[in-house]
Amino acid sequence: MISRRIRSLFGKPALDAEMDLEMRGHLELRTQANIKAGMDPEEARFAAMRQFGWTESIKETCRDQRGVSAIEGWLQDLRFGARVLRKSPGFTAVVVLTLALGIGVNTAMFSVINAVLLRPPPFESPGQLVRIHSTHRERDLSHGPISRPDFTDWQEQCKSFTHMAAYHGQSLNLTGNGEPERLTGMGTSSGFFGTLKVNPQLGRTFLAGEDHGAKVAVLSHRLWTRRYNGDPGMIGKSITLNMISYTVVGVMPASFRFGSDPDLWIPLDNFKMDDRGSRFLSVIGRLQPGVTVEQARAELKTVIERIMSQFTGDVGWGASVVSLREDLTGNIRPALLVLTGAVGLVLLIACANIAGLLFARGAQRSREFAIRAAVGANRIAIVRQLMVECLLLAGLGGGLGIALAAWGIRVFQALAAAKLPAMNAIELDPTVLVCALAGTLFSGLVFGLAPALSLARPDLNEVLKSTGRGNSSGHHRWREILVATQVALSLVLLIGAGLLLKSLGKLRSVPRGFVADHVLTVRLNLPENKYGTAPQRAAFAADAAERVQQIPGVAAVGIAPTLPVTGGLNSFGFSLVGKQHPDPNINLSAEKDAVTPGYFRAMGIPLRKGRTFDSRDAANAGPVLLINESGARRFFPDEDPIGRQIGLGSDRAFTIVGVVADVKQYSLTRQAPPHFYTAFAQDPQDELVLFVRTQGEPLNLASGVRDALRRVDPEQPISGMQTMDAVVDASLAERHFTMLLLGCFAGSALVLTCVGLYGAIANLVNQRTREMGVRLALGAARGDIIRMVLGHGLRLASAGLLVGLVASLALTRAMQTLLYEVRPADPITFLSVSFLLTGVAALACWLPARRAARVDPMIALRSE
Repeated sequence: MISRRIRSLFGKPALDAEMDLEMRGHLELRTQANIKAGMDPEEARFAAMRQFGWTESIKETCRDQRGVSAIEGWLQDLRFGARVLRKSPGFTAVVVLTLALGIGVNTAMFSVINAVLLRPPPFESPGQLVRIHSTHRERDLSHGPISRPDFTDWQEQCKSFTHMAAYHGQSLNLTGNGEPERLTGMGTSSGFFGTLKVNPQLGRTFLAGEDHGAKVAVLSHRLWTRRYNGDPGMIGKSITLNMISYTVVGVMPASFRFGSDPDLWIPLDNFKMDDRGSRFLSVIGRLQPGVTVEQARAELKTVIERIMSQFTGDVGWGASVVSLREDLTGNIRPALLVLTGAVGLVLLIACANIAGLLFARGAQRSREFAIRAAVGANRIAIVRQLMVECLLLAGLGGGLGIALAAWGIRVFQALAAAKLPAMNAIELDPTVLVCALAGTLFSGLVFGLAPALSLARPDLNEVLKSTGRGNSSGHHRWREILVATQVALSLVLLIGAGLLLKSLGKLRSVPRGFVADHVLTVRLNLPENKYGTAPQRAAFAADAAERVQQIPGVAAVGIAPTLPVTGGLNSFGFSLVGKQHPDPNINLSAEKDAVTPGYFRAMGIPLRKGRTFDSRDAANAGPVLLINESGARRFFPDEDPIGRQIGLGSDRAFTIVGVVADVKQYSLTRQAPPHFYTAFAQDPQDELVLFVRTQGEPLNLASGVRDALRRVDPEQPISGMQTMDAVVDASLAERHFTMLLLGCFAGSALVLTCVGLYGAIANLVNQRTREMGVRLALGAARGDIIRMVLGHGLRLASAGLLVGLVASLALTRAMQTLLYEVRPADPITFLSVSFLLTGVAALACWLPARRAARVDPMIALRSE
């Protein structure tokens, strides 16, 4: 059938010649009959043509019967549509650019959604992989770390899993064969790679017996190629990590990424922490075939209850089991879904804008379509012609939009950095391209169908009697509906962006417990083989702090194990010496930091009661500690904690000498948990962060700090040097990313809406030029004309605002998890954004209103 139609296309000239000859014969016969009836020859010929009918319609009918017009007609419409668009370059450019913006942002956003939310984790049978977290009701903890004894018990007693593995991030100093380098390592149990079912590119992974002190390492492909030039001979060679020799047994493939994407892996047993109250592990598991997440969760709950009945100190602790995909995307999922909805609204606004432009252009072409209908063109032919033009515009806009999406993906990656999982895997893959093409086709149908149906049914009498502007009252009604829709959708986006902006402002002003200005931070790691004793670690910290303090421009220097607002602390169980807490069910555990005396001054942490550390708190002095306000309220609700004693393992009793302000250790949105500070000289650690408060710009002292630390230990890698302001900004990066993108989308929607409103009012002024000329000629003031036009535009905007406010009240509830101390229906945001949009709409209407008031009555009347 199709081949016959294609062959018939090549026979079209012969068919047309045959039909012309036959029709000339019929016309001649009728002409002769009319002459015999008494008509003159010319009149007889015109009468015969009227009786015979429109020849082109007859040709179309004949071609339909011969199977030619279905394909040839589309090709003809395509050629005609291309000529029409080429003759209107300004209109074509505006439509193509508007659609490219909508298609581009949607394609880029869908590529992110596809990579982060839709594409399964790159492991075998990913649906069986789960993450297991500690939970605690009283501490509002849902994704906490797990202790080594708990992991061992779960691994032995839970039957819902084929594999269960634990891992823990660790900084490692790589020395020898080049510059010292600080690496991101991961200690894992021997079943880690087997749980994920991944194989090394070279060598092997860990064996079962290597959980017990084996000094072996598996390199990432990145480290292997960067540091060792991809040398296959690295298998079996030794590398020095934290001054300990490790044998390289394997190299993972380049495609393997998990968690923090470490540089290498070593056996977990190198991190010996067997206290059940010491929680530092992350755990993954692979479910048995046929076992659901709910079943595994129920079994694990039973196991934990059995364990808790034997260890009363673990009261309140539980565990959650979630799929690995959900765990990887849990934090970013709400933000991505909100952004996806936002770009969808931008595309709808773009389509509404283009539809409005098509209605305006259709009003100018209404006479053309009326003449075509009068001479025999049917409605389907006109609709087909207009839809072909729309699809041409959609194709051009879609092609440009895909190019913009490729650039937009790079922008997303730069803005999101490491805050989005699988960000490096985002690309314009076949799935994204197919969806982009489908979106392009859908957009062409959306913005083209309504104008095409409206224009294909012209009022022939009204249009042909008009002087050239065409009858456009129906078109104006459609344009007004579209403009009001754009205003409503823009209001929704602007309110969403306003809520996020206010939320971010609240977060930036929330009390942090420290002063981040003018603080430089440096990460350090003291390898056990070199700093294996407490005096050695304490001496390094004292020497480093003293040398850095001597740098001109340094106001204070302190040392602690971790950075605030980044988490990283472990939970420790303790006891109250000489006292039983009044609530026997309360969990006696807290976070712990070991800090130097200068830490509180360097970080600007206020002292609430008692004193901070000083030279009296040496290694051989009585153990002391400070407690934060949350800990004082929780553990000493009705008494002064100063002088009370805390038991932290072994037989050491630490005396509380001070209470300091709560510090946002995990994030700015989370309440500070109970927190103890011990004196570094009495409890030295191997993971250090140096805090340097400066009198000027912190980064200006970076080289001086680096040189001072090199003098303390030339083999010490110095990494992670950044200001504390940058650390705080990084903790807000995800929220800032969401707000920035939603703000950009809202701004784009506002611009498109203003263009649409301006175009609608300008077209109205153009269509009513004669009316305004008459009004001015009859004595109307120019201010009256401005008020009339401005009032019409503001009525459209008000209708859109009303609909938008109702929609926003319903839709902004989806943003609840993205907001901090801001209600989704915040009245200040709603009113502020409404006034802003009203003002912008008034400006968009005032420009054509001013032009309408300057119409010369005589010129307007003569032009008609």
